[in-house]
Amino acid sequence: RIATHVAAFVAVLLVGSLSLTAQTAIGSQSSTARDQKTPTHLSQGLEFLENKGQVTDDQGRRVESVRFTAHSNGAKLFFMPDRIAQVFFTVEGPGARFEPGKGVSSRELDQTRIRTQRVDMELVGANPSVNLRAEGLLPGVTNFFTASAGPDGITGVRSFSTIVYENVYPNIDLVLKARGKGMKAEFIVRPGGDPSQIRLRYSGADRIEATSDGGYRIQTAIGAMTEDAPYSFVRTADGTQQEVAVRFRVSGETITFDVPDYDRSQTLVIDPNRDWGTLHGGSVEDQITGVATQRSFNPASSTPYIYVCGFTAGGTFPLVTPSQGTYGGGAYDAFVAAYQYGGARQYSTYYGGANDDRAYGIAADGSGQVWIVGQTRSTAWTGSGFTNTQNGDIDGFVARFNSGGTPQAARYIGGAADDYLLAVAYDGTNLTVGGYTASTGLATAGVFQTTYNGLYCGMIARVPATALNAITWLTYYGNNTGAPNGQETYVTSLSPRGTSGDVWVGGFTNSPNTLQAIATTGSFNTVVNNNGSGSSTGSVNYDGYVALITSSGGRTAATYYGAVLSDRVLGVAHDPISDGVIAVGRTNSQNTAGNLLASAGAFNTVLNNGTNLTSSDDGFVVRLTVSGTTMNRDWGSYWGSTGDDYLTSVAVDDNNVTFAAPNTAANGTGGKIFVAGQTASSSGGFATYNFDASYNTNQGAYDAVWSRINRTTPAVEYSAMFGSSGNDVALGIAVDNQRNVFIAGAASGLGNLTTAGAAQTTYGGGLADGFLNKWCDLIIPNAPEYSTTGEGGAFSTTVSVCQSLNSTATGFVTSAGAYPNVA
Repeated sequence: RIATHVAAFVAVLLVGSLSLTAQTAIGSQSSTARDQKTPTHLSQGLEFLENKGQVTDDQGRRVESVRFTAHSNGAKLFFMPDRIAQVFFTVEGPGARFEPGKGVSSRELDQTRIRTQRVDMELVGANPSVNLRAEGLLPGVTNFFTASAGPDGITGVRSFSTIVYENVYPNIDLVLKARGKGMKAEFIVRPGGDPSQIRLRYSGADRIEATSDGGYRIQTAIGAMTEDAPYSFVRTADGTQQEVAVRFRVSGETITFDVPDYDRSQTLVIDPNRDWGTLHGGSVEDQITGVATQRSFNPASSTPYIYVCGFTAGGTFPLVTPSQGTYGGGAYDAFVAAYQYGGARQYSTYYGGANDDRAYGIAADGSGQVWIVGQTRSTAWTGSGFTNTQNGDIDGFVARFNSGGTPQAARYIGGAADDYLLAVAYDGTNLTVGGYTASTGLATAGVFQTTYNGLYCGMIARVPATALNAITWLTYYGNNTGAPNGQETYVTSLSPRGTSGDVWVGGFTNSPNTLQAIATTGSFNTVVNNNGSGSSTGSVNYDGYVALITSSGGRTAATYYGAVLSDRVLGVAHDPISDGVIAVGRTNSQNTAGNLLASAGAFNTVLNNGTNLTSSDDGFVVRLTVSGTTMNRDWGSYWGSTGDDYLTSVAVDDNNVTFAAPNTAANGTGGKIFVAGQTASSSGGFATYNFDASYNTNQGAYDAVWSRINRTTPAVEYSAMFGSSGNDVALGIAVDNQRNVFIAGAASGLGNLTTAGAAQTTYGGGLADGFLNKWCDLIIPNAPEYSTTGEGGAFSTTVSVCQSLNSTATGFVTSAGAYPNVA
């Protein structure tokens, strides 16, 4: 079979007939002059309504050829056996605006115009007897009481999640699926089907043009729809995936598919890849260091956002409704920004005083509150919200912002020496921060470690999430045995252990395990550097470590992770299925002395694929679980190719952890692992499945890269690299409960980091710009996504999810936790 992604339509409710009514087309990327258009009504998600006679033309006559309709933000869609008609509209003029407490005058109404444009996608040569049917009955019905509906109205109109054009061409079906406020279209080509028969002819558009990346753009007078180049792969019988370079071909008004030779006995899936990508920066240096998402689409807040933080040197830094619109001073200011799911900036603001200020970590809740942590040399500044005073030259700080981006509270954390906060975690109740310090006297009574040790000592603290006006508890983490230059322990990452109040801690250290200061007895690795050069000399060789800290500041279990050279844990994420933790980082240690970096069944067991054994790093991924007071390894693997690679961040998908249907595929449920970092490697070094050639080729120097990893096997399911001709790195990754993936970091040029119509498509300048990408992921839901009568109930198990606002998903649930479940 071939499953071909055709287009995604984003939309708003319209009222009217086939030749009239529907809002401005906002395609899978953007719409022109969006701020001049006013939606008439916000829909709650796309669904397919059957036509029981409610569809009429502009003369009031019923249009029987329309079998189903759909509407959302920007378009009304009409589904007929041989075509899909899309009617876009915009309301312009004073009558399009609503002012609370005031009606619309007749003069304003006279000056208001509704502009419409209809574009048809004709299925050229389609079977005139195609079986156009619906699947996935949704709850509720719709009733129509209009003039054309008669005195009794038209009632009990059903809605569906999927419609199927069965045998639209011989042995080819077209399947259309609701995806939030968007629509996903696939061609399913069964054995005997010929994909060259698929021809899509657009009429009514101003022009259709191919884009440089192999996609196409449909331009209308009202707006534009842009379709990215598809990604395709063959799914073989054993579940592996092999790339096939399918491309769109534009010839006048007609779209076809260039499909190279492939194994016609296997399934070929053609899917979209990146939803959107933007830069975030001005004329000097800007870096995004962290990203967070509200994760749930059904909190009290009706609009989910993606949040980023970082630091900027000012210049022409992009400001949107800032709470602090003036650069504070010093080398850098911290910043925080919010993006809508469609890619528009909601707010972007400075946060800093007269000296140097930088944000490194970010967390968010379901209502739009945001917490950031970092370092500062500034005393409290106007509007900063600090509840205490600065203690040393450099202090760590934590700050809380409301949903509009205005700071509500802030706190310095530190003593007389230098202190830094790098990580923050929020579990719905508890806020935990972590970093490292050179200050004594910070720890509270009764915690795991009350004594400062080392040149730098790790620290973890619990603070009141709302007021930030106290330290509930603070523990040091690290040890010093009097080494010549002092030994060091750093906390780099935190992740809540569900809603228990416990927190996973990741970092790196060259401290020995005196008095079990780093690792607990019986854990996976209890000796620093595996008795290598870092064991007692205070050298720069580090080991990573992972610890489980309790809700009261105690410690349950911990382990080193590393071998004889330098290894660092840079990211941790709770694994809700095993109640364990996934840790990622970087290493240049070979896998000697008991497979300390990679276990026997890993997807990569050799450092740098056997080359550059002394000069380059690999990333690593490990899954750890706790039994009593010991921390054990389930599996571990190198990650990377022959060049220099490392991982900075990790997120674990907690969808589908409950089997909801008898046909659930165990390896398709939740617990997918998403990792991000950078690579200097050439193409093909990460997995057999990559999105397309645009994301499987190093653009120059270091590129940002991310992968999805199966948690059980383990196996890399796919990877994508992207960047500029300079150095680019992904510094943060987040995944929401629809498995949309958000990658953020720093880029030194334009490259392939942005998409058309994004908030910022030009490189600001200086040493770096921040970047943010939203990627749509492939999932296997708990219910069939496609079925065909006469084939024994066969179904396709692959679907691309690219969710819009306020969406709910069919067939899977999230794990119980701090965020509302999606039924």
